[in-house]
Amino acid sequence: MENASEYRFKIDAYTPETIPMSRLAEYMHDLAALLGEKEHVHFVRLEEGSTRLVQRIDRESVPKVQARGAIDVIEGEGPEDALRAFKALDRRLAAYNALGHIYQDDGAEIIHFPGCEKAKPPTFGAFNQPGSLDGLLIKIGFFESDSELRYHDEITGDLFTQADRTLDLLLTKYLKATIGYEGVQRVETWPVLQEALREVLLNAIAHKDYASGVPRQISVYDDKILFWNNGQLPEDWTVERLTSKHPSQPYNPDIANAFFRAGMIEAWGRGIEKVMQACRSAGLALPALRYEKLGLWVEFNYPSMSELSGGLPKKLPKNRS
Repeated sequence: MENASEYRFKIDAYTPETIPMSRLAEYMHDLAALLGEKEHVHFVRLEEGSTRLVQRIDRESVPKVQARGAIDVIEGEGPEDALRAFKALDRRLAAYNALGHIYQDDGAEIIHFPGCEKAKPPTFGAFNQPGSLDGLLIKIGFFESDSELRYHDEITGDLFTQADRTLDLLLTKYLKATIGYEGVQRVETWPVLQEALREVLLNAIAHKDYASGVPRQISVYDDKILFWNNGQLPEDWTVERLTSKHPSQPYNPDIANAFFRAGMIEAWGRGIEKVMQACRSAGLALPALRYEKLGLWVEFNYPSMSELSGGLPKKLPKNRS
């Protein structure tokens, strides 16, 4: 077709004779999502040598496809669906010990997929002296405003210790409980349900992208608490799907399995659903979830802790001690 362009996706691991058809179909699905313009991008042929998928792009769609090819994966810049498709392709290449390239008509490489050459996520063994690794720790800060940090803590250690110490710090240092009595029984009332805090915290640990080197962050304010984790949702998942019935698909299956065997989680994909149900049962506002290119936010809002001394709102949950 006159003025149409051809792109070549090269997989450095197979030949057309050796690549399984089902695997080829997986690559083509992800590649179509990356290039976009699905009605105007056509499969043409497989070329000899390393597996090369040739696509023809209709003339009117060439500028749009070129714009999608200008994504900056390191900086997270570009259409969100294109970034997701790139990561899906790169993960698939790495899983099959391959790497990939997309070339224009003139042979210029426009997208490189490191695949199996990408640095592997770190594994951690025994340490002989105290220390921490970037991205492994959890940061908690108390903020007067978005620009004013009053104090903060960094929690290190193994993941079980981090979970215990983080929850303990949130309840003893960062969140203010109001104390009352029912007869002779003391009642401590927290602005957020302990079970909701625990569930969101364990999810942040199990679903984090530990290869990123970015720590999990918990920002506490007088009237809200925000959890941020730079893990990625599975491909094509949305916040709506996350908050409804869904299968368990952890970002780090080994960590999730360890938590499951320790009796800390159920491994049924019900974590967020349990948080929502607990908040409904306690008559509290549901947490807000927001998924962005670089991670997931979970935000709990509550009445100002500094104003609770004048009287406790009846809708707050009760935790007995």
